[in-house]
Amino acid sequence: MSSYIQTMLCILCMLHSMFPMACGCVAEERIALMHVRSSLVKADSAVPDSWGQSGDCCFWERVTCGDKVPRVSGLDLSNMYAPQGNSTAGSDCWKLNLTVFSPFRELQLLDLSWNHACLQNLDAFKNLKHMRELHLRSNQLSGSIPSSLFELPRLEYLDLSENLFQGHIPMSSFADISSALRTLKLSGNNLSGAFHFFWLRNCTMLEKIDLSGTYLPFQLRSLVLFGCKTDDSIIVGPNFLGTQRHLQMLDLSHNNLTGSPDWIFANIATLVYLNIASNSLVGSIDPMWQHQSALQMINISSNHFVGQLPTNISSVFPNLEVLVASNNIISGYLPPSLCNISNIRTVDLSNNKFTGEVPTCFFTDCPYLTILKLSDNNLGGLIFGGVSDLSVAAIYLGSNKFEGTLPNNLSGTPVIMDLHDNNLSGKLDTSFWGLSPQVLSVAGNNLTGEIYPAICKLTSLQILDMSDNNFVGSTPNCAGELQLYLLNMSRNSLSRFSRGFFNSSYIAVLDLRYNQFHGNLDWMHSLAQTRLLLLGGNRFGGQISPKICHLQYLNIVDLSDNRISGSVPPCIGAISDLVQLCRLRNRVF
Repeated sequence: MSSYIQTMLCILCMLHSMFPMACGCVAEERIALMHVRSSLVKADSAVPDSWGQSGDCCFWERVTCGDKVPRVSGLDLSNMYAPQGNSTAGSDCWKLNLTVFSPFRELQLLDLSWNHACLQNLDAFKNLKHMRELHLRSNQLSGSIPSSLFELPRLEYLDLSENLFQGHIPMSSFADISSALRTLKLSGNNLSGAFHFFWLRNCTMLEKIDLSGTYLPFQLRSLVLFGCKTDDSIIVGPNFLGTQRHLQMLDLSHNNLTGSPDWIFANIATLVYLNIASNSLVGSIDPMWQHQSALQMINISSNHFVGQLPTNISSVFPNLEVLVASNNIISGYLPPSLCNISNIRTVDLSNNKFTGEVPTCFFTDCPYLTILKLSDNNLGGLIFGGVSDLSVAAIYLGSNKFEGTLPNNLSGTPVIMDLHDNNLSGKLDTSFWGLSPQVLSVAGNNLTGEIYPAICKLTSLQILDMSDNNFVGSTPNCAGELQLYLLNMSRNSLSRFSRGFFNSSYIAVLDLRYNQFHGNLDWMHSLAQTRLLLLGGNRFGGQISPKICHLQYLNIVDLSDNRISGSVPPCIGAISDLVQLCRLRNRVF
C-alpha cells in the first residue's frame, strides 16, 4: 500500500470514526511521538529512521500496539539519546517533558532507561491506569518521588534506580499501593527518612526490592519480615544491611533464605534482636561471635548451621538473655562460661550434636535461667550433673545418654522435667522431693520397682509419663489428690490399677496399654473429660458398661487384646472406629 493511500485512510479515520482499524495508532499518539522525535533533534541526537515515514506509528521502530485495540501499548525508548558529536554547551542533555505520554491511554510498558535524560513532570503518569512496567533507570530525575507512581493499579515493575531522587519514599500504611507490584528498584539515589516495610503488606506478588549499590542515608532500627516466604532476592543483602549502622531488630524468620548468612552478621554491631529461624541457611556459625556484644536475643533455630559455641561466650554476648539454636548441626561441648551471663533466661540447644556432660552450673548458678532445653543431643554423665537443688523452671533433657538414679532429695523450682529416653536406672522415689512439678516425664528409661505412694504428694502434677520402663506392682491410691490431665503408664509390668490414683474428673488422656492390668472396667464411666482412652494389651475382663455412653468427649477408645466379653453398647455401635477397637481380640459381640 502506498504512503499516499495510507495517509488518506488516516485522514478518513480522523474525520470518520467508522474505520478505526484501518489507520493503526490514533492521531494524538502519533503527534506525541513526533514531539519526542523533535526533542531528540533539539538535543542533537540521532532519531529512528522510521519515525514520521508513514502515517501508522504502530509500524515505527520501538513502538508496539495492541492486537485488538489500535493504540500504543509499549514504547521501548531505552538508550534512545545518541548525541551526534556537534552538541553545543547547554544542549548535552535530552530535555523531555513527560506530559508528552499522557495521550497513551493503553500504554502498558514504557522504557526510558539509560538515557541520562533531563526528565520533567514525572507525576504525569498518574492517569496511565494500564501501566505494567515503568523503566526510568539511569536518568537525571530529581526531587521527591511522586506517590502517584506507587498507586498505579496494574503496576508490576518499577525501576527508578540511578537517578537523583532525594527525600523519603512516599509510601504510608494508608497508601493504595498496587497489589500487582513484583519488582521495586530504588538503588543509586539519595533517599532519606524512615523506611518501613509495613506498607508492602498487601503486595502479595512482590518478589524483589533492590536498594543496593548506594549509600542509604536512612537508618533502620527495626526490620521485620517474619513469615513472608521471601528468598535471597527480596533484599540484596550485603549491600543493604551493610549501610545500616543503627539496626537493633532484625527478623527474617520463616522465609526461604539459603546459603551462608555471613552478610547478615556483617557490620551490625548494634543489633539487639536477631531472628533468622526456620530458613535453609548453611555454613559455620563462627562469624556470629565477632563484634556482637549488644545482642540480647538470638534465634537461629531450624537451619543447617555447623560449628561450635565459643568457650568465651560470656565475653562475646555479655548481655544475652535468649539463645535459641535448636534443630541445627552444632557440635562440641557446652561452654561453662554460658553460666557467667548474668541475665541469661532461655537456652534452647536441642536437636543438635552436642557431646560431653552438662556443666552443673546450668542447674544451680543461673539465677534468671527459666528454660533449659538440651534434648535430642549426645550428652551424657549423671542426670543433673549429680546435683539435687535445681534453680531452673523448665528442664528438657530427653533423648540423650544421661545415666544414674534420680536423686531422692530433689528440690528447687522446676515445674517441667522432661527426662525421657535416657539411661536412668533404679527406683522412682519421690518421698523427699522438695519441688512441685507440673510436668514429669521419665519415659523410655530403665526405672524399676513399684510406684511409691509418695507420688501422691506431687499435687501440682498435670502431665505424668512413666511409659517404657520396668515398673511393677499396682498403682497407689491417691484418693483423687492428683489432678492429672495426661497419664501414660504404657509398656511396663504393672498388674493392678487403682481407680483412686488420680481424680477421674480431670483426666483427658489415659494410656495404660501393654501392662498386666486385670479386673473389670466399671470405673470407665467416671472419666467425664476423657478424650483418649487406651487400655489395649492387658487382662481387663467383664463387660462394657452402657454408662460409657455418658462420656460425651470420648474420641478414641482402645480396648483391644483384653478379656472383655458381652456386647458393644448401642450408643457407640454407629461409630465404626470405636467398634473396631472394641472388638479386636476380645469376645465382644
